Amino acid sequence: MTTPPADDGDGPGPMAAGPAVKGILIVAGAVVLGALLLPSATGPGTTTAGTTPVVTTSTTTTTRPGSTTTTSAPAPSTFKVVVANGTTVPKAAGNISTFLGSKGYSTLAATDATNLKETTSFVFLAAGTSPAAGLEVAAVLGLPATDLQTTGTPPVSSANAVGANVIVIAGADLANRFAGTTTSTTVG
Repeated sequence: MTTPPADDGDGPGPMAAGPAVKGILIVAGAVVLGALLLPSATGPGTTTAGTTPVVTTSTTTTTRPGSTTTTSAPAPSTFKVVVANGTTVPKAAGNISTFLGSKGYSTLAATDATNLKETTSFVFLAAGTSPAAGLEVAAVLGLPATDLQTTGTPPVSSANAVGANVIVIAGADLANRFAGTTTSTTVG
């Protein structure tokens, strides 16, 4: 009786895997790895179908190599906003104030700016106010971060800005977006 030769793995035999089999094994391994990593990709900070996205805002500042400090934007109700109309568009500042109030911001009485010829809007910060507060207000109004001004004097009467942490100067760009917007309540 003859014994079959031992399989040395070099030729076609029961233990030899061709390139197609190796490719299938690699793809199968990638699928398994993807299935294991998928739950971490759908964790906090992401959304999946049927869920409501949660938006959080934070600022990260590098203090020295290897060390970072993270601060969150302040809650809208923790600082006061005054809106000044820098245009001749009627009720623009009031409409913008109403909009900000509906978003949870604490707003002061709307006023007029000392210059009524502003073409672009900008956001001023009162001394000691976190830039994150101004950036948050600018973002809610659809203004770019470059419209935030941390120095200088806002073109509004200081008496009208008393107690404000953030001062929005509504230029024509913002005033026209809010022109004619009103909120109404039906009593029935």
